[in-house]
Amino acid sequence: MENIVLNTKEVASYLSCSVASIRRFVKNKKLPFFKVGSKLYFNLTDVEKWSVENGKR
Repeated sequence: MENIVLNTKEVASYLSCSVASIRRFVKNKKLPFFKVGSKLYFNLTDVEKWSVENGKR
């Protein structure tokens, strides 16, 4: 299975919310993410699991 990685704008679109909301989730360590340098990235599988567990989709 291929590992799909999304940036902040893509995950906001996927979850139908704002980039500011995604940054707030990250700041509060609510949404799983990883950094490469100063950029945030999100594993699609982790985002899907998180969204189901938190009723976001």
